[in-house]
Amino acid sequence: GNSSMSSILKVDQLQDSGGNNLVTSNGSGVITAAGFGKMGQVKQTVMDDDFSTTSTSFTDVTGLSVSITPSSTSSKVMVEFHIGTHDMTSAGDFAYQIVRGSTAIGLGNGDGGTACTVGGTITQDRGEGISMKFLDNPATSSSTTYKIQVRTPSGNQFFINTRDGNSNYHTISTITVTEILP
Repeated sequence: GNSSMSSILKVDQLQDSGGNNLVTSNGSGVITAAGFGKMGQVKQTVMDDDFSTTSTSFTDVTGLSVSITPSSTSSKVMVEFHIGTHDMTSAGDFAYQIVRGSTAIGLGNGDGGTACTVGGTITQDRGEGISMKFLDNPATSSSTTYKIQVRTPSGNQFFINTRDGNSNYHTISTITVTEILP
């Protein structure tokens, strides 16, 4: 008769001949690879609703947040966001910032102006997209939420995922976090 045989090798670490850990486990199924710089989990939120604001101070972009639980306090998190399109009722400045929990991260020095992650000026009915990547070091293994905030210093109405005066197209915006293992 046919008999099937399987083997299980249980280890909590693999080392090279020099005694360096190549792969370690926390005993709960979470593997960490030392020195590889490998990608771990990837989480993404897709925002497909239209958003608008006239806020002159940073305000949450509704629906543009994502949570991740790093597998170790040594993990880094690559934060990427893409705004499909944004527009204003009339020409003006805009500024975005990435927020980890309640702390703004990836900011410029604000020398005489607004410290932000990315910003600029757009003309009315321009409908541009914008993207940014930032490698964060949250130094935690607890659940961490990243979100995007925007402000319009002029107070002009600012739109995301649609153009002012043009409801013929609507885009998506995304926020993606990728764990970079130590």
